[in-house]
Amino acid sequence: MTNRRVLVLLALGGLWIAACTTPTAASTATPVPSATPAAPTATPIPPSPTPVPSTSTPAIESVTFTTEDGVELDGRIFGQGTTWVILVHMLQSNQQTWSEFAELARQEGVAVLTFDLRGHGNSGGSRDAEDFPLDVAAAIGLAEARGAEGVILMGASMGGAAVIESGAAASVRGVVAISAPSVDPLKWDAQDLMSITAPKLFVATQEDTDGYYVQLVEYFDTWAAEPKESKVFPGAAHGTDLFADSAIRQEFIELLLEFIRTHK
Repeated sequence: MTNRRVLVLLALGGLWIAACTTPTAASTATPVPSATPAAPTATPIPPSPTPVPSTSTPAIESVTFTTEDGVELDGRIFGQGTTWVILVHMLQSNQQTWSEFAELARQEGVAVLTFDLRGHGNSGGSRDAEDFPLDVAAAIGLAEARGAEGVILMGASMGGAAVIESGAAASVRGVVAISAPSVDPLKWDAQDLMSITAPKLFVATQEDTDGYYVQLVEYFDTWAAEPKESKVFPGAAHGTDLFADSAIRQEFIELLLEFIRTHK
C-alpha cells in the first residue's frame, strides 16, 4: 500500500509540473492595426509580412470635366459623400489656394471638389470672368453625375461672384461668398440674391478696399432671401487670403466648417 501511494503521488506531481510549464500566448504577438498608415520617409520601410488594410481617407482623385461651351477644366476630388462642397478660387489664382481647407472639409464626411477656372492653372480656355458661372455649373453637373444629392458652393472674390450667379440651381444646399465683388462682368444684384433660396453666408473684412466689402455685406443683409447670415472680420485680407491672416484664421475656418456641418 505504501509503494502504491508513492507512485500515485509521483504521477500527480508530474501532471502539476507539466501544467505549470505550459507556455502562454504572448499578448503582443499580433500588433493592433493602425487606422492611418505611417507617412513615407526618405528610407523606405520594408512592408510587414501581412499587409494591414488601410482605413484612411480615400486618396485625392484628379479629374477633368467639360463645360457647356466646350472648355475642359482640371480638378481634384477630396474624400467622398452624398453632399459635395465645391470650392471656387479667386481671379488670377488657382485651385491650390483651397487645398488645405479641402483636406479639413472632407473630414466632415463630404466630398470636396476644387478646380481651376477657365484660363487658370491646368484648365483650358481664356480667362473670361463672365463665363465663370458656366464653370461652376459644370462642376455642379460633375457632382450630380457622381451621385451627389446636394452641393454647397463656396467661392472667393470673383469665384464668390460666380457662386452667387450659380446659387439658384436646384441641387444647391448652401452658398458662401467670400469678398465677392459686384462688378462687371459679374455684377450680381438684389435679384440674384433673392433668387437663391438655399442658406447663404457672406464674408468680408472691415478694411478691404476701404470698406467697399462692408457696404456689400449691408446690401446682402438687406436683399438676400432668408435664410442668410454674414460675418465681417477685422483687417483687410481678401478672399482666400483670410486663411493666411493669423489673427482670424481659426475663426474663419471654423465658420466655414460649421456652415458645412449645418447644411450638408
